[in-house]
Amino acid sequence: MSILKISYNNLEPSVKNCFRYCSLFPKDFEMDKQKLISLWMAQGYIDDSEDSFLVLLKRCFFQDVKTDDRGNVISFKMHDLLHDLSQEVAGDEIITASCPLNNLSKKSRHLFLDGEGWTKGSFHERSIRTCYMETCIDSSLVKTLVANWHNLRSLCIYYPHSKELPESIGELLHLRYLDLSNSWELKTLPNSIVKLYNLQSLILHSCRRLKEWPKYFSKLVNLRLLDIRGCGELIGVPLCIGQLINLRHLIDYNVDGGQLKDLKFLVNLRGPLCIVINRNHLSEKENVLEDSYLEHMKNLKKVTIRFLNEARENSYEATTVANLQPNRNLMQLSLEGYNGTEIPRWGRAHDDWAFILPNLVNIHLYSCKRLQGIPLLRNLKHLKSLFLFNLNNLEYMEPSAISHGSSGSKVSPFFPSLERLFLTDLKRLKGWWGKVGEGDSSSDMLLHWQPPFPRLSTLIINYCPKLASLPPCPTLKELDVRFNPGKGPVNLDLKLRVDEIDVAFKNSSSLLRLVIDRWVTLKSVSGVLEHLTALKSLSLKNLPAQVDYAEMPWRSLHNLCSLELASLESLKILPTWLRHLTALQNLSISCCTSLKGLPECISCLRSLHSLTIHSCPKINSLGTIQYITSLQKLEIVRCPNLIEACREPSGKEWPKIRHIPHNSISYTASRRGSNY
Repeated sequence: MSILKISYNNLEPSVKNCFRYCSLFPKDFEMDKQKLISLWMAQGYIDDSEDSFLVLLKRCFFQDVKTDDRGNVISFKMHDLLHDLSQEVAGDEIITASCPLNNLSKKSRHLFLDGEGWTKGSFHERSIRTCYMETCIDSSLVKTLVANWHNLRSLCIYYPHSKELPESIGELLHLRYLDLSNSWELKTLPNSIVKLYNLQSLILHSCRRLKEWPKYFSKLVNLRLLDIRGCGELIGVPLCIGQLINLRHLIDYNVDGGQLKDLKFLVNLRGPLCIVINRNHLSEKENVLEDSYLEHMKNLKKVTIRFLNEARENSYEATTVANLQPNRNLMQLSLEGYNGTEIPRWGRAHDDWAFILPNLVNIHLYSCKRLQGIPLLRNLKHLKSLFLFNLNNLEYMEPSAISHGSSGSKVSPFFPSLERLFLTDLKRLKGWWGKVGEGDSSSDMLLHWQPPFPRLSTLIINYCPKLASLPPCPTLKELDVRFNPGKGPVNLDLKLRVDEIDVAFKNSSSLLRLVIDRWVTLKSVSGVLEHLTALKSLSLKNLPAQVDYAEMPWRSLHNLCSLELASLESLKILPTWLRHLTALQNLSISCCTSLKGLPECISCLRSLHSLTIHSCPKINSLGTIQYITSLQKLEIVRCPNLIEACREPSGKEWPKIRHIPHNSISYTASRRGSNY
């Protein structure tokens, strides 16, 4: 403890305050970074800055840090020893209680209250500055709390069963942080709330029945964070929200009518912004092209534009999106439910987002069902993740192929940073490029020069029945290919041939995870497996009867740790190649209705730790499983013949499994854990 105390003593006074405040939360509590910073601000420890948090993080005062895909911290915990230190230095100033306190110290300023039994007598008159309640309270307790703790700076209450908040809440003139999250029955906020002139953070997350805003809400001029996620019945945003010029974080902006224009005044926004647009509320006012509402928000890093009421057509959508051109500093853009045929070019002659939004890291296009083309993305230097879902009319990612250029000419890098590519439910997608060039036939397209993805590690292709080709993926580590049954022939070429995986995968020796699902024309996977020497996880699901499993080159899979075989109807017995998977730790077999038993060579799996057999009705033998001394877990579900054979003590297979520490054998999935 003395060494930790020295680290604490070396902190700046403001950072010491922040550290002490962390003792408010119980041990092992997962702290939300944005919430904690807002609470620090409410107490006057810091200005609107992450500096103190970063100091504590760099000096290892926090652990178990969770980040988003851009590396930004979302939440964290504090080690028990550091939590003990924070409690020591905080003393009676900060109290965490799970039951009512009879003798609350006059020095106490910050309270974390949990448990049951809280009554009006629990809230003694004190100079309390923080009340963070994890327990349910009603309006009468809120009135008592307000009356006795009028110096509150931060108030977080769990208020799920009351429809109204007492008008007396407006008497907390020093209040800077108010969290009413999960107040499910709350329908209105009292008009007196606009008296809280010092309020900086208002969190209404999941107040799902909240219907309307208080009058003159725009008087809360010091408001910096407004969270209305999950407020499904709340119509629009407050009138004159553009007057709240200090807003930094506006989470969910539900547009009602012409309120998009108010966005142009909120130039200080920096947190993630989700703009929800109801097509029923779009009118001719939105069909006027104006200055971009978002372009002046230099600190805004993440924007989602979401259209509701998909069935309703509205001719003003394209102009609406054109008026929402983000600033060049944007790092993540999501467009959801847009019904236009193209994405506006935002004033540029060329539809290349490397010039419009050069700092993009993540792009999500979701359920834009009429979209026929997407902007040019290959030149985005920082793009790491591209997610395309349910774009029904998209045939090609780019209208024409890249020209290799004359000798000595320089070609720009192709997706230089892209690591994750998700293509899901793209019913008409045929390939990456459309026309190859004048005079070239479509059959020449696969022979045309195709630049590889230099850094792509994860490729997910789900339900793209017409996809014929993609650029080479030499650095791939995870491949998940799934097809819709009955959707016609599959012509995937990565390069992959129609009926088997081509030896072009010689360049994908770094692949770690492979999933092949519902490939109805597949005949063999032997062409690829012999080259995937680094493969750790393999899943084969719903494959056709013509696939020959006996000829697979399993000797090359010496690093395979996990194997899943699911819905392989033609598989009658596990082939003898299984003996070569000496590194295999997890084996899962499910819905293989023709499988009769495990082979004698199963005992060669000397590293096997877990074996699951699910819904294989004909299987009645476990082979030589008794010789696998490493096996720690056996799970058998919905395999009636095998279950009877494993019954203790008379089942013929029981002597083979009695040495396994964890056996779970049941007739139905709902009874998993019923042991014999």
